[in-house]
Formats: sequence, C-alpha cells, structure tokens
Amino acid sequence: SNNVIIGTGEPTNNIDRVAGAGIFRSTDAGATWAPATMNSPIGGGHGFHVMVSNPTYGTLLAGATDGVWRSSDAGASWTQINNVQVTDIVYKPGSADTAYCVRAISAGAAASVRWSTNDGLTWPKRSNGLPDPVVVAWNKCKLAVSAANREYVYVTIVDNNTSDLLGLYRSTDGSATWTLRTSAPNLIGGQGWYNLSLAADPNDAERVIMGGT
Repeated sequence: SNNVIIGTGEPTNNIDRVAGAGIFRSTDAGATWAPATMNSPIGGGHGFHVMVSNPTYGTLLAGATDGVWRSSDAGASWTQINNVQVTDIVYKPGSADTAYCVRAISAGAAASVRWSTNDGLTWPKRSNGLPDPVVVAWNKCKLAVSAANREYVYVTIVDNNTSDLLGLYRSTDGSATWTLRTSAPNLIGGQGWYNLSLAADPNDAERVIMGGT
C-alpha cells in the first residue's frame, strides 16, 4: 500500500492544458517520487485518462493519449500495449484477468469497447450494438461494471460534434452485445469532452449514476 503511481498530463484537447512528463512512482506513500520507465517530453501533448490496479495480481493498466500502458512490477517499468487513445479502463469485479477498455477521441474508425481476458496483454473488439464511429465520431467515453452482476457493463459515449451524449449503453453479457438505454443529450450538459463520469451501483446492477456539467 506504500506504492503510489501517478500518470501526469491533461489528456483532453483543452487549449490551455499542460502536457505531462510521464509516470511517476513513490514507494514511501508519497513522501518521495521518482520517474518510472514511461516518460514523455513536456509539451508533447501526452496525458493519462485513467490508471487502475488488478486487485489479484497487482498489475497496473493506464489509459493514455497514446494507448494502453501496462506494468507488472508495481509501476517501476511500463510496456505500451497499443497506440490508440484510451479514455477508460475497468477491471471486472472478482476476476483475476478480465478488464474492459474504451478507445475514443482521436481513435477514428478504431473507436470501440475492447476487453482483455489475459490481464491487459491483448484487447479484442467488443462493440456489437454500439454506434458506428465512422458515422458519428466518438469523444470521451466512460465505463462501469456492477459487482452485483459482473456481466452488467455500462458505457457512456459522447458525440464528438456536439460534446453531448450520443448514448448510454448497457451489456448484460459481459460486453459481447450492447443495447441503448438513453440518448437524452442534456444529461451531461454539452461538455462531455471534459466533464464526464460514470459509476455502477455495486449492490444493484440496474442502477447507474452518470455525472456531467
């Protein structure tokens, strides 16, 4: 618990953003910090959307402007798994090796929900039923999984053209297929490219909470 990992940099297209310098690591609960093997030049436009830890093995996964990064040694060294922007990653509750990620923003036709069954090493596509990103480009997206029913996965997708909600979708089969739950755009207030959060109730798989402006 003394290992603390931070991914620096703002990953949005905010004109005033400060680009990060990569990943830093503390082994003394934040008293001192040292750079990990993943570094980036300040001014290079690099930033992290999310960092998660595997509760079983301690593997770390980070979603950044240039894809998924993975560490199997408590954050000391990192390997780039792919190079498509990832805006969220979540582990399946109670699973030792299953995780979900969503590619978005600059992903273009590659925008999609993906899953991994080998602790983040490979990411096959799982987007059956989601909007075609070639027709409407995706902006920021967020994922949530309910511990009450581990097969219930939610994703909220933002329309890149309007920054409003393109749709909140749900899978009841572990991301194999998706159905639209709502497409009411005013739910996130037109700033979904920046202000967006999503959580699934761990005690009720039918309840999901979304935050926006």
